[in-house]
Order: sequence, then structure tokens, then C-alpha cells
Amino acid sequence: MSEERFQQIRMVEALIFASTDPVSDAGIKSRLPEGVDFRELMDEVAVLYANRGVNLVRLDGKWIFRTAPDLGS
Repeated sequence: MSEERFQQIRMVEALIFASTDPVSDAGIKSRLPEGVDFRELMDEVAVLYANRGVNLVRLDGKWIFRTAPDLGS
């Protein structure tokens, strides 16, 4: 993974973790560098969290981290 991609992933993580509400595509895109393939980036972040204690999910068209289903009550 390139340093540039690593930083893009970190930006997405920070935006979503810091928000008290789910974050829209536009809310994330507005903070990313010009020319980033948004869908590809979000897919990559989702894969990184797929087997973790939290998963990146799209809820009502917005992004949020949720507790993995097998760990929730």
C-alpha cells in the first residue's frame, strides 16, 4: 500500500470515528484529495474492517462503524 493510500484510509477512518452521526458520501469526499476513486477507497476500508470488532457499513446512504454482528448483543 502506498503512503498516499494509507493517508487516505486514515482520513476516512478519522472522519467516521470522530462523527457522532453517520457520514454522507459528500461529507467524506469533500475532505479527500482531488481525483481519489471514492468507491474504491470505501470498498478498501470496508474490507480492512470486515473481520474486526467493528465493521464499516452503509446505513441509509451514510457511512458508520458498527460493532461486528457476532459481537453485538
